[in-house]
Amino acid sequence: MALIKKKTTGSGSACSVLIGLVAFLLLITSLAAMMGVVNTHLTGSGIAFGGSGASLALIAFGLNISLCAKMVCWASGHAK
Repeated sequence: MALIKKKTTGSGSACSVLIGLVAFLLLITSLAAMMGVVNTHLTGSGIAFGGSGASLALIAFGLNISLCAKMVCWASGHAK
């Protein structure tokens, strides 16, 4: 019957807690990477480009955003 849902075991709640924890950690690291991008590009003498610290901050920010997007796709069930 389509109206009766199959009850799941307790493993679903542990998985959702893990997904929430990973999503929270990705949010915190994304915010830290964004602050790193701003701090390395906006110096006291103006906007600076081309430094190794700025490049690493951009790479870290890009990786965090892509992992966050993958996490959203995986958590929603749209991953291929």
